[in-house]
Amino acid sequence: NNHTPGNSWVIVDKRVLLAEVNGILFAPKTSKQYHDISSNTGIITQSALTRCFPNYDSEMLSQFLCYMKLSMEITSDMLVYTNLQQKHSENSNMIQETLLFIPALIHNIPRPHGMSGTIQFGWCLQCSNQCSNPHQFFLPHFIHVLLLHLAYQYALPKTANNPHNRRCMIWTNGIIWSDVYGVQTLVEIVDNSQCVLLLMSCEQGFEHNMIKLRKDVIKDILSHQKKTCPRLELQEFIIDPSQLDYPIDKPSSLTLYNIDHIASCVVLKQPVVVSYNIQDKSIKLSDLLPYEYNNVLSIF
Repeated sequence: NNHTPGNSWVIVDKRVLLAEVNGILFAPKTSKQYHDISSNTGIITQSALTRCFPNYDSEMLSQFLCYMKLSMEITSDMLVYTNLQQKHSENSNMIQETLLFIPALIHNIPRPHGMSGTIQFGWCLQCSNQCSNPHQFFLPHFIHVLLLHLAYQYALPKTANNPHNRRCMIWTNGIIWSDVYGVQTLVEIVDNSQCVLLLMSCEQGFEHNMIKLRKDVIKDILSHQKKTCPRLELQEFIIDPSQLDYPIDKPSSLTLYNIDHIASCVVLKQPVVVSYNIQDKSIKLSDLLPYEYNNVLSIF
């Protein structure tokens, strides 16, 4: 602890502690070790940690969970700016405590019914079916870390008195948020955890804001993937704009255009790109990526 050295701990074997934490916090309901410590929102209090782990210092456990990126300390502001406030709005005592947000503990929060406006862009990061291991999938740890990062990096106000209030909705395997420029962004893990889906829409006149945000979000998704599950063999695709109807549970069943093929078309100055998975299907680059045809490499 850089701010308070006296509140620092040395963990001799983090694997042992992590195994115990996983066995208690994330145990299935059928397990004898299961503790009902969150109210379906993934939010727990530090006192709840004390009840589950009476032999450990709760502050040490809290910092350990944050260090392992399984949770993040939050303030009551997050309850205001997300859909997580509903279960806790009447519990003022909880607001006074240190709160931990653990995406792995989110239960029974449904995904949204749709997105506002017309979806203008769809991208996905798909586990390859042409690799030596066809049973690849994104690890739960990747999903939890990514949701936490996206919520704090993009979806929530940087300060409590930020005039540009942004709101987001979080569920078990996804997040959706809107910003002050009218850009709405949805990131969801779909297809049995084998695909990361990104969908975006925006108000007319704010297309360049969408393009800038899109580049940043894709960069963050790829960065977290390389850190948490670097051995996955993956492919990036852009989804045919005519097929962007949410929900999308299996992007591989839609018409996809490979990012590498798009890059080749740009370099070779070819105006048309051929579909990766649908025979005899092609599209003009200017239709696949409107608003930026002269700067198409912004998606990479």
